[in-house]
Amino acid sequence: METAQKVLLTDSISKNTEMIKVQLGHSSDLFERELVLPYLHRKVHLIYLDGINDTSKIEDYILSPLAAISIKEEQSLISVIDYLRLQVIQSINIVTETAKDKIVRMILEGKTAIFIEEEATCLLADTAKWPERSAPEPKVQRTSTGPDIAFNENGTYNLSLIRKTIKNPLLRVEKVTNPNIQTSISMVFIEGKVDKEILNEVRKKMDKINIPVILDVNYLEESLTDNTSSSFPLTLSSDRPDVVCAEVLSGKIAIIVDGTQFVLTLPSVFIQFFQSPDDYYILNRSTHTRRLGRLFFFMLSVLFPGLYISFTLYHPGLIPTSYWLGSLLKGKSFLFRPLLKYLYFFGSSSLLQKAPSVLLQEWY
Repeated sequence: METAQKVLLTDSISKNTEMIKVQLGHSSDLFERELVLPYLHRKVHLIYLDGINDTSKIEDYILSPLAAISIKEEQSLISVIDYLRLQVIQSINIVTETAKDKIVRMILEGKTAIFIEEEATCLLADTAKWPERSAPEPKVQRTSTGPDIAFNENGTYNLSLIRKTIKNPLLRVEKVTNPNIQTSISMVFIEGKVDKEILNEVRKKMDKINIPVILDVNYLEESLTDNTSSSFPLTLSSDRPDVVCAEVLSGKIAIIVDGTQFVLTLPSVFIQFFQSPDDYYILNRSTHTRRLGRLFFFMLSVLFPGLYISFTLYHPGLIPTSYWLGSLLKGKSFLFRPLLKYLYFFGSSSLLQKAPSVLLQEWY
């Protein structure tokens, strides 16, 4: 397959801006601001998308400094691009680019493109301001103890929550650079604790994904576990920062997808699905009892229907009907003794006590 040839900018500012506007379909939220640099006598065009850019940043970090260029600064000028990038524009993150496709992609990521007359290079300043909500409460893994904060749909915010908890210089954040994926995805792991073989395998599978927009972590889960024969889940998703941080500290890989509040961790083991965040905040032996209880009820729910069907359909003679009927009427069955009744209702009440913390706060 032949690689598509890159379209580069020219030294004509009108052609460059028109090329970008055509690529974006002359969208109604695509704004263009024209001005002339004082003392340099060169036109400058700013192109950005309304709604995802902070106009106050554009005004303070780009327009105001450009309008304040003085003669003394102009006298020591060597390269206009380097001069504006290093001395004038005050944005923290500013890069140069000459390829049209990359410029369009950066504009879609919330950057402001700065085109200068007679220059075949574009400056891109980070002025993004994505709409987001404040820190929500966990929806799925609700607990009565521990931090009551969850991830939201902003990938940068989610990463900052992990950084806030894990202040380790070995914490690595690796951005996925698959050209087929337009969504921002980051992998988080601790150098020295993560399994290198698993990490390399995840990198290879991430590079093979051909999904333009990742709406949720489940898209990645299907792609990362497509060649496995296991019937059990190999990944764990959570909206709690403490759970994700605990997984990362144990050597797992966390995958943050911009646009969803759930973070994917892998690889996962079977016993993890019987653990609760409450277990990490209660320092007594009841933690082990609850975990064993969850495992017991799980095995009971799996085995009891099969045993019931096997006894009633294929081995009815093993359970005398007269014995069961007589026991139920007299209340003398071993299964219905007061002690076992107490254990049964105690287990049921424990399960019902856990239910409100899992359910949503409001029901409409």
